[in-house]
Amino acid sequence: MHAYAANRPYAESIAYQPWQGIIIDTLFRPLADHLYAVYPMFAFQNDSTTDNDKYPGLDRFRRLCGGLERIQKANEFYQRHKWGIVVAHIMILLSILIIILA
Repeated sequence: MHAYAANRPYAESIAYQPWQGIIIDTLFRPLADHLYAVYPMFAFQNDSTTDNDKYPGLDRFRRLCGGLERIQKANEFYQRHKWGIVVAHIMILLSILIIILA
């Protein structure tokens, strides 16, 4: 479940539209120039039931990777340092290529 904060006119414009099979996030895509987001993102989970019972393979994979919290922390680190990580990988690959070709 997600929550969004929207100004009153926009909220009223979408509140009474019948479901058309379009995910709400897709409706926000063209609003990029008028959309603001908190960065880094924060979220609060309530005590709702889990969906892990429906997807046992996904639950096993999450646990294998150290749990959802660790995956989220790793993703946040990657998003904050994306270019440095990409450059480091390119440097490592170039170093290996130079060693192989030398």
